[in-house]
Amino acid sequence: MAKTLEVKVPDIGNFKDVDVIDVLVKPGDQVTKEQGLVTLETDKAAMDIPAPQAGVVRQVKLKKGDKASEGTLVAILEVDESAATVPSLLLQNLRPLLPRLKPRRLGPHWLPPRFPNTRVSTTSNARWW
Repeated sequence: MAKTLEVKVPDIGNFKDVDVIDVLVKPGDQVTKEQGLVTLETDKAAMDIPAPQAGVVRQVKLKKGDKASEGTLVAILEVDESAATVPSLLLQNLRPLLPRLKPRRLGPHWLPPRFPNTRVSTTSNARWW
């Protein structure tokens, strides 16, 4: 089952209305996670806006020459909801084992040894020698 995902411009600092200098995908393109969708350029740097998940581009909302700010809609992706990610697969495989795992209490043997005639100082110019 597929669902749609809106990709928006993330926090880009104090920049408003940055230029879209390149659109890297078109509708129907298959994209991978972290693949660039559009390239934005500020007066200091150029940056790609990545796809948050793998999927198929359904619509591209920006074109070359547009202005974008934080929260501007970049594209709409169709992502496969049933595609399992690695963490979810690990969790599924480990879930049956969780009831068998018992927390262990650590005894005093794990504490570092105390040295006689020492004290801890919180001042920054404390000397330990």
